[in-house]
Amino acid sequence: LQNNNITNHGANLLAEALDDNINLQEICLQGNPLTPGDNEPFQRNSRLRIV
Repeated sequence: LQNNNITNHGANLLAEALDDNINLQEICLQGNPLTPGDNEPFQRNSRLRIV
């Protein structure tokens, strides 16, 4: 069970990293300057963290 939890945690981290990467690509494609308003989606969607 412990190993399964570690595997699930790793999978969740990977899924979040991939999700963040897609969001970053979308922001880059939009070509918006990184003003506080335009940067808000990046801050909201960047959930990757080590716990």
